[in-house]
Amino acid sequence: MARKEKVFKTTMLVTLVIIISKVCGFVRDMILANYFGTGVENDAYVSAYSLFYLPVLLFNSCISATLIPLYVQEREHSGLDRSNRFASNTLNLFAIAALFVAALMYILAGPLVNLVYVGFDAEKTALTVQLTRIMLLSLVFNVSSIVLSSLLNANDKFIGAQLTGFPLSFCVILAAVAFSA
Repeated sequence: MARKEKVFKTTMLVTLVIIISKVCGFVRDMILANYFGTGVENDAYVSAYSLFYLPVLLFNSCISATLIPLYVQEREHSGLDRSNRFASNTLNLFAIAALFVAALMYILAGPLVNLVYVGFDAEKTALTVQLTRIMLLSLVFNVSSIVLSSLLNANDKFIGAQLTGFPLSFCVILAAVAFSA
């Protein structure tokens, strides 16, 4: 019975953390809308974030679907040292892949924005390209965070893996307040 209680408590706590994280994200979006409205800047930010977030979602799907089962299998069959080496190699591999994707998207940001956001005028296009390039600088960190969160999940550290959204929301809120004046 103790295991069932632990699973239930962990599930409830993880659910609570996820809900609080989503509320923080909602507050972040409300603050952005309050400070920047619905003008060119906000349109460019939302568009750039959407373009930037596409590879994050792709990496997240690949990492989540493959890393946890392979890591757990490696840990069970070869031990902790070998599974940690596997995790380190995986982190390095995905970081290099993210760096490559970020560099490619950085170079092709102009054509990508023109392809995806056909109706944008020159000002909005230029700002979207600029913001996309700025956001792409964090792709390696986002992907590394996904790998590390997956490893936390694989090691039954579920709450820590869910806390990663908080720093982003707080940093965006602070930046919006600081740079809106």
